[in-house]
Amino acid sequence: AGALAELLLGCVSETTPQADALRLFGLLVRCFPHKKDYRATFAERYERLYPLASAERVVYEASGFGGGTSSAVALQRLEKLLRFREGSFVYHASGWGVGKVLAVDPFLKQVRVDLEHKKDHRIAINAVDSILEPLPPDSFRVLLHQGGAELKRLRDDDPIRLIALVLDTFGNPLALKDIKNQLIPTVITTQGWTK
Repeated sequence: AGALAELLLGCVSETTPQADALRLFGLLVRCFPHKKDYRATFAERYERLYPLASAERVVYEASGFGGGTSSAVALQRLEKLLRFREGSFVYHASGWGVGKVLAVDPFLKQVRVDLEHKKDHRIAINAVDSILEPLPPDSFRVLLHQGGAELKRLRDDDPIRLIALVLDTFGNPLALKDIKNQLIPTVITTQGWTK
């Protein structure tokens, strides 16, 4: 992938959309973390694309990409922190449950979230990835949090996909009683489970 990405460098010019060029240089940094010129170009293009007072810029600074952190580690953290965008779903494993990112405040350098058991909570951007887990919008926890209507549809139309979602979330292998505990009563009634 790195060799192919390097071949594409000749196609990048000042007229190339910034987001496309940034993705290419991100790939190059991932493939060649020791090459300082790729890191510098990625940093320069990222800073040009996102203004100082943007959530993306604050996340960039928190990732360590602009500092002494290794390129691969900083890029991985940047990609993870970018998943905490306004409107994205998150999970707090220690008890606050599933919630949604309400806003990313670039001035206070905080992420504001509404969790099941902690409403309108603020978390420093530097710490958000150690406290919360970003969730895909079609994950079991998110679908359950949204009332379970989509999970009930899967129960009727695609039960294999439903079980796959449970296993993706809670681990595989998973004891049958644990699968049952996740599905009853929201997705399947006790009587429906016995059938």
